[in-house]
Amino acid sequence: MKTNIVLIGFLNNVTKKISEKLALDFGLYFADAEGMLEYNLTNEEEIEKLCGVEYLNGLKQKILKDISSYENTVISIPYSIFSANNNYEMFKKNCTIVFLNFSEEILKYKIQLTQDENLKKAEEAFLIAYNERTQFCKDNCNLSIDISKYEIENVYKKVKKYLDEYYL
Repeated sequence: MKTNIVLIGFLNNVTKKISEKLALDFGLYFADAEGMLEYNLTNEEEIEKLCGVEYLNGLKQKILKDISSYENTVISIPYSIFSANNNYEMFKKNCTIVFLNFSEEILKYKIQLTQDENLKKAEEAFLIAYNERTQFCKDNCNLSIDISKYEIENVYKKVKKYLDEYYL
């Protein structure tokens, strides 16, 4: 039996809130991959320049490897960390994996709101990469929920209904 539930989402604050609530409802532990990453680094603004991309990627892999061996845990993982084949392989044996797929329109809106001019300029390339990662997650997760609006309670209800039927 799979002992963990993994929630993956692009908007990590939403994914984390839903994960925390599910952990309470199912009497499971809660783990936040992004929080673990931040704890291991610090809140430096340009961390990639300070410690290098290789170090950062290695740390992400170590954290994912560690939490993939947890039991009885709801794990919140940012979409950008999870969506690679080797990460999926670590989790598929022991976890029910739920992908919260936020629409491209939400992402475009968030890009418009950002002050990062480089991201705005790279929007097309970003959206191509987003679509590739999204397809990977849709193809490999146990459940994929398409979300067109920022409705935490409705998303939570969909995830909980699925888990009530198939996880327990």
